[in-house]
Amino acid sequence: MGFNANTSAIFCDQHELTKEKLAAHFWEHPGLKMLELDNCPLLTSLPTLPDTLEYLRVYNCPDLTHLPGLPPMLRALEIRNSKKLGSLPQLPSRLENLLVVGCDVTSLPELPESLGCLRLHNCNALSALPALPSSKKLRIELKNCPAISALPVLTPAVYALQVDNCLMLSELPELPSSLLSLTIEHCNGISRLPKLPELLITLVVSSCDHLKTIPVLPSALKFFLVGACPVLNHLPVLPGSLNDFVIYETPGITKSELRVGQLRIQFKDGI
Repeated sequence: MGFNANTSAIFCDQHELTKEKLAAHFWEHPGLKMLELDNCPLLTSLPTLPDTLEYLRVYNCPDLTHLPGLPPMLRALEIRNSKKLGSLPQLPSRLENLLVVGCDVTSLPELPESLGCLRLHNCNALSALPALPSSKKLRIELKNCPAISALPVLTPAVYALQVDNCLMLSELPELPSSLLSLTIEHCNGISRLPKLPELLITLVVSSCDHLKTIPVLPSALKFFLVGACPVLNHLPVLPGSLNDFVIYETPGITKSELRVGQLRIQFKDGI
C-alpha cells in the first residue's frame, strides 16, 4: 500500500521503510497521534517517538528487536508478529490497551493502573505475568502462551478472564468477587476450578482433558458451556438464573443427571 498520512495519523506499509525515513516523516507531521506500521521488513528499531502519540500499532516487522521509550500520552500499544522483539520498554501511566501477538517477549514490564485490556496471544517465551493493576476494570486474554505455568493474584479490577491453550498452567488462582466472565479452553493441565464468584454470569469450559470437577455454580450465572471434557463425570446443580446451557462431547455427563428448570438446553453429538 505504501505511505499514507494526515495531520494526526501515519499508516505505513512499506518494504523500503527505514528508521531514518520514519524519523523524517515525524518531522513532517508534528502533533502526530496515531502511528501504524505494517510489513516493514527493514525496520530493526524505531526512532524516538513523538510525545503527542496516543496509538501505536506495529504489525509484521520480523526484524524489529526493540522499541524506544514510549511517549507519556500513549493510550494503546499493539504489537503483532514481530518475532524478534524480546522485551517491551516501560509502559506509560496512561496506557489503556496492550496487545502482544506472536512476539518472543520473555517478560512484561510493570503494568500501569490505567490498563483496561491486556491481550497476550502466541507469546511462546513468556513464562510469567507481572502484578496486575487494581484500580480500573480489567479484561485479560491469554491465548497460546505455552510457557506460562501460573497466573498472578487476580485483583478486584479483573472482570473478565479468558485462558486458551496455556498448556503449562496447572491451576487458577483465587477468583476475585468482581469476575463476571470466565473462559477456560484447551488447558489440559487444569484438573479443577477454584470457587466461582457469586457475580459470575458467563462460564465457558471446553477441551480440558483432565478437568475432573466443576464447583458450585453461582446464582447469577446466565450462560454456561461445557464441552470436550472427557473425564468430567458430574455437574453441580444448574441455577435457575441460567438462560443458556450448552454441553457437548462430555460422555461422563448424562441427560438424566441434568436438572433443567426454565432453560433452553442444546444437546449436541456426544451426549
